[in-house]
Amino acid sequence: MALTEGALPLGERIDFVTIVARNDLHYPVAKAFLQAGIHTVCEKPLAFSLAEAKELKKLVDASGLVFALTHNYTGYPMVKEARAMVKSGKLGRILKIVAEYPQGYAVGALKEQADGAISIWRMDPSIAGISNCFGDIGSQAENLARYITGLELEEVAADLNTFILAAHLTTTAACSSATKAAHAACSTPHRFPPAMRTT
Repeated sequence: MALTEGALPLGERIDFVTIVARNDLHYPVAKAFLQAGIHTVCEKPLAFSLAEAKELKKLVDASGLVFALTHNYTGYPMVKEARAMVKSGKLGRILKIVAEYPQGYAVGALKEQADGAISIWRMDPSIAGISNCFGDIGSQAENLARYITGLELEEVAADLNTFILAAHLTTTAACSSATKAAHAACSTPHRFPPAMRTT
């Protein structure tokens, strides 16, 4: 598609492409469309590694194309209201931010869905990335905290208990040996502390 659209005259090709595929496809698809000269909107995560992200930045800088990484919750009216409340001082000085992002996709793993379901690929580091949902949907929490408060995050504490439980249940459910192998390192709760702290 990138090659076909890129070969068309400017008035006939698509204006931009939106990438909402599985995480492992974001970088190669974004790269293909940028190289074809097409503006690109990409879901999170941007890429699997810092090196891939830097390569995409070089392509964007050299091309002059628009590249957008979506954080769509900033457009919600209640989010804008919360931001206005913080800016006006109605909430006082912000001392602590607690964010949760409940997701229903993992329920499928408990019901032993077949491979290929969203509940399976989002728990497979070879597809979702090494951070799994933390670098994907978890980035929404960072974005909202920064957008609403105007503060920059310096540290993040993430509770892995729910993730570990879901991973353990997935490895014992009817899923492929490849998926089980991907979870081998995280399916035993004692291998991770209850909370992981990173800077």
